[in-house]
Amino acid sequence: MSLSAWILTALLGAAPLPPSAETHLLSGAEAFRAGNYTVALVEFRVAERMGSAEGSWYAAASLVKLGRAEDAVEGFALAERASAAAHDALLDYYRALACYQARLYLCADRWLQNSGSRAGPRVSAQATDLREAIARELGTGRLPAAIDVFVARASALAVPRPALALAYAEEAAALAERTPGGHRALEARALIQRLQLTMVGGRK
Repeated sequence: MSLSAWILTALLGAAPLPPSAETHLLSGAEAFRAGNYTVALVEFRVAERMGSAEGSWYAAASLVKLGRAEDAVEGFALAERASAAAHDALLDYYRALACYQARLYLCADRWLQNSGSRAGPRVSAQATDLREAIARELGTGRLPAAIDVFVARASALAVPRPALALAYAEEAAALAERTPGGHRALEARALIQRLQLTMVGGRK
């Protein structure tokens, strides 16, 4: 099913949107389907500003296609906070790709599990291959070094981009559970608590 078809299906079951928001959402879907991801991103952003909950999710998917992994991870996190219900199995798969491209492998694996077979047989097969690649990456013995990188990245992003920083801190904490002695686990968990308080306080 095409992206525009998914959007149309979502629109049929969602609250009515202002005509201009719907127009931009559908224009974004057509651009996405045609491979014009920069145009799609602009259209989805406009739809988002005009009240479309789906616009945020599809904008994040466009960022994946544009190779902007960190922006996509952040975009999906903010979309979930704004409208957790406005997504489907395909968007879960795109979110997994964003995490994978950012080397957040446990994040990617979680969203691949979420998408499962609901995204269709082709995507399901791709998800299986990707999960196998993730398993290989996580078995390399480089986890402490990865945790160091993620803790440092989360700390650097804590003020300007807390939603993205939280993704890195959560990955560090989850990886720490897989290491002997919980490498930097306390530090990662403390970062998570601080970032969650920042997000609750309304600062993005």
